[in-house]
Amino acid sequence: MDRGRDKHTKKTAYLFAPKPGETLPHEIELQEDLHDYLDSACFEVQMETIDRSGGRADILVLFPEFSIVIECKREPKKAEPEDLKRYLGQTVAYQASGVTLGMLAVLDLTPKPHWFPNLRDNMWTEHVPAPDSRQLDRWAVVVRVPGNRTTPHDM
Repeated sequence: MDRGRDKHTKKTAYLFAPKPGETLPHEIELQEDLHDYLDSACFEVQMETIDRSGGRADILVLFPEFSIVIECKREPKKAEPEDLKRYLGQTVAYQASGVTLGMLAVLDLTPKPHWFPNLRDNMWTEHVPAPDSRQLDRWAVVVRVPGNRTTPHDM
């Protein structure tokens, strides 16, 4: 969140406002960047893992006794915490056979005419109650990644 456009590589240009004629990025840019970051930090990670709760997980982080799925999304219109709750159903659905904790990473592509939220404002947990009281509730860590950024000078 600190480095400017001129210090980022072409691969992380998705974090900045598109240049004239360019379109907003898709979630795959966030997914690949997050995968590469976790991989470089020596986590065992897989992308597009099939057969996770009958679906395909965007990113699977493997630990010795459990795994966590990271669901990646992009949001060009509304990216407040209440708005992002609509993605929680898919996020927690991947927890059918493992721990009841998952992660949602959302690339926030909403306009940012002023400053963008502090890192602490871009990470939180969500409790997702089970639809049946005999089942375990589930949890998700939500990370909102500020994209479509401009420089402080341009604000």
